[in-house]
Amino acid sequence: MKGKRLSVLFIILLLAQIYLPYQVYLGTKVIYSSTSETKLTWQKFVEVLKNYMNYLRLPTPKVGSIGDFEYLVWNNHVVGFSKSTGLLNLDGVTEKIDEIPLDRILMAFGIPVTSNGQDIYLVEMLVWDISRTDDVVEIAFNGENKLKIIEEKSRLKIISTGFVGWNEKFFDIGQELWGESLKPGFEIQQVNVADGLIKVIVGKSIVVTQEIQVLNMDEWPKASSDKMLLLYGNGDGRIVIRPFSPDFDGSDWYTFSQVKKLASQLCKEFGLKLEVCPLICLPTNQPAILVLVQEKEVLENILKRLKELLEE
Repeated sequence: MKGKRLSVLFIILLLAQIYLPYQVYLGTKVIYSSTSETKLTWQKFVEVLKNYMNYLRLPTPKVGSIGDFEYLVWNNHVVGFSKSTGLLNLDGVTEKIDEIPLDRILMAFGIPVTSNGQDIYLVEMLVWDISRTDDVVEIAFNGENKLKIIEEKSRLKIISTGFVGWNEKFFDIGQELWGESLKPGFEIQQVNVADGLIKVIVGKSIVVTQEIQVLNMDEWPKASSDKMLLLYGNGDGRIVIRPFSPDFDGSDWYTFSQVKKLASQLCKEFGLKLEVCPLICLPTNQPAILVLVQEKEVLENILKRLKELLEE
């Protein structure tokens, strides 16, 4: 019995000495492979971390040394390592290590990671903030854009298409980061991606109804909000539309673009001029045109053709 116990103890001690190799992935790309001969040293750790921060477009860590004690500073976090003693200090907590723990250091930095077996997976995109103001959703991020914005069951959803970090959590491909209800009749109208910012604009669909309300331009206060508005008046052969307004932070861009498309087609077919002007009689963020012609027959033909265009 004593011999068996010694054998079990020996096996346990032997297994404890076995080094399990691993790989570090950024997406599907291996950026570091560790073996018993090539453990993650301090120098290699600094190299991997600098390259990763550069990929995410985050500030480069600052490094220095005092004797054989080497240290790294990033975003108010401090990591120090002494090769002679094998001691690592991470934000004031000291421990003896055999290898630099890349995953735990990144998590201490607020950058989520995950693992599969021994392998470590890093996020390709780090989302800092998701905010919604009325009909505009803004997503601030670093790294590559690995998101898709979808509508599903009257909800606006943000779905990961890669490895994404948000709110100190790791999101795998296909997982939902965020979602909110859409107002009835509203849809995604535009998604703009700039450097580190995604802006999602939602608004009421222009094809809510094919009904057209026809009013003299002096009667514009009677305009209905759920119909296409055609105002008319005597003029020199023009169609006037309201411009895109920066005051709406982009939420009326879709309406403007669709109205401009309709008005441009009418001007082309009837030999009229197109004018873009912020007239008070033309409502904001609603499909509306002002037709200025002298002949009643021309107005009637324009109205007939507009109905046809809305039905296409």
